[in-house]
Amino acid sequence: MTIGIIGLGLIGGSMGIDLKRRGFADKVLGVETDKVGAEAALRMGLSDEITSFEDCVKRSDIVIVAVPVGTAVKMLPQALDIFREQPEKKQIVIDTCSTKSKVTQCVRYHPLRGRFVATHPMAGTEYSGPWAAEPNLFDGRACIFADAEDSDPAALATIERLYDTLNMRPIYMNSDQHDVHTAYVSHISHVTSFALALTVLEKEKDEKHIFDLASGGFSSTVRLAKSSADMWVPILSQNRDNVLHVIDTYLSKMQEFRDAIPLVIAGPCSAESELQVMMTAKGLHEFGIHVYRAGIWKPRTHPGSFEGVGSKGLKWLQKVKNEYGMKVCTEVANEKHVYECLKYGIDMVWIGARTTANPFLVQEIADALHDTDIPVLVKNPVSPDLDLWIGALERLNAAGIRKLGVIHRGFTPLQKIPYRNEPGWGIAVELRTRFPEIPFFADPSHMGGSRKYLQELSQRAMDLGLDGLMIESHCDPSCALSDAKQQLIPDELRTLLESLKVRQKAIDDADYQKSMLNLRTQIDIIDENLLLELKSRMDISRRIGEFKKEHNIAIVQASRWESILKSMIDKGREYALPEDFITEVFNAIHKASVAAQNNILAQDYDKEQL
Repeated sequence: MTIGIIGLGLIGGSMGIDLKRRGFADKVLGVETDKVGAEAALRMGLSDEITSFEDCVKRSDIVIVAVPVGTAVKMLPQALDIFREQPEKKQIVIDTCSTKSKVTQCVRYHPLRGRFVATHPMAGTEYSGPWAAEPNLFDGRACIFADAEDSDPAALATIERLYDTLNMRPIYMNSDQHDVHTAYVSHISHVTSFALALTVLEKEKDEKHIFDLASGGFSSTVRLAKSSADMWVPILSQNRDNVLHVIDTYLSKMQEFRDAIPLVIAGPCSAESELQVMMTAKGLHEFGIHVYRAGIWKPRTHPGSFEGVGSKGLKWLQKVKNEYGMKVCTEVANEKHVYECLKYGIDMVWIGARTTANPFLVQEIADALHDTDIPVLVKNPVSPDLDLWIGALERLNAAGIRKLGVIHRGFTPLQKIPYRNEPGWGIAVELRTRFPEIPFFADPSHMGGSRKYLQELSQRAMDLGLDGLMIESHCDPSCALSDAKQQLIPDELRTLLESLKVRQKAIDDADYQKSMLNLRTQIDIIDENLLLELKSRMDISRRIGEFKKEHNIAIVQASRWESILKSMIDKGREYALPEDFITEVFNAIHKASVAAQNNILAQDYDKEQL
């Protein structure tokens, strides 16, 4: 049997070697347009003779079209046309392309469609050309037969024997199924390999060194990037819709991975000396912290306290940036601070809680940052005032600052609590709900005020789905000039971060989605019932108000309310409901009831004024 192979590269050349060596082919004719490649193919025994396309097709019993898909769709109809000149030979043509819909369409209505068998031997390496051909390449691999029912049974049986000679396992599917599956198991691998290699090359400009230095996992991942662009561009183009769908799915999964890696901003409360700044940065850099924080100007409660080293500390942050490649950031409280940070190339700034509470200072900072692209993080104000926090963001946004984020560090407590600041997670959740697109960090250091609370507060931030942490770390906290009790040495911070469990924001699991929908539906029903019960209660409160007005009775009966609240708290305990939750809910209901009754009395006052 004479086999003709159009394209003596990795696939065609490897088929020529094994079909001749294993006795399936008596003679192998080859078509190779590159003169050097043609000479190499003959010397390597890939074919017995190099000839033209037309001569090869006329003389062959089986023609193997092993060229890029863009060329194959032109050659296949041409081959079948030549077959019509000698119908008695019952010639067969096959392709080896890794897309099938376009390939099968190009011969769908050809009179000799039955003499074409669409195949895809799933084998290969990252190399191309005759020099890449090797024996035994196909052993144990799968070969896909696409739309096999459209081929003549005798032709199909012959090609099944051909691939059996190559020790390949047959798999049958239609062309559309093939293109979807290969987009997932083959094409996306090449796309991601190219993308990873290009990403690295943006940092490492010497392409030779990238592949020379690559080893282990990186080497095996990017090896496909060496594949021929001439082959892969038409493949991706012809299978565009499927590849784009797979890329979208892949990007969605990559986003899930990205979301699962919290960004950690770490460094000392204050920059105290160049040695302290550099030693801390070294310890943090060693385990992968990329963003370094340090206070340069410190707004302290009492004069005479350590208020920061001032602008000279910015030079130390520059040194951290240059020596360790870390991004650096600090707090700004006025326009002078901003100008100094811009002068020294600080990558990011944050606005502290006391400054956020002062709209005049926020506006001053916004004006100084006008139309810069420096990221700005805004800490919550010292009081639990959500509008004040949002207002600071609005001022910055109005000044053209688009890279905005927030830091939740808790609020000044009104009573004694274990933490330095009241966590007030509810306000953080409210802001997150209103502006889900804004990067959201927690500051467990200032929230807790003590090392012993940092892990639990950090985990709570992860449980709430926040994007990262700003946490204080010092090379020797015992010598810190500010907030010594809440700072960790770098190794302790590493241990803390490794202990955190990062929650997924969402998953595609069907059972999970179904169960969540069921539970949320139950909550929606309960919430509607709560609203109906609250309406009924407010209606009764208004009737009580009318009755009090008729009898000239004061609205608030303090002793009765205290008795009711105590009773509700006691009953709440029986249902494992926290006291502060019951107190907040029933105080809100009581406040609304008093307001409704006040409105009733106000009606008489309005009439008197008229």
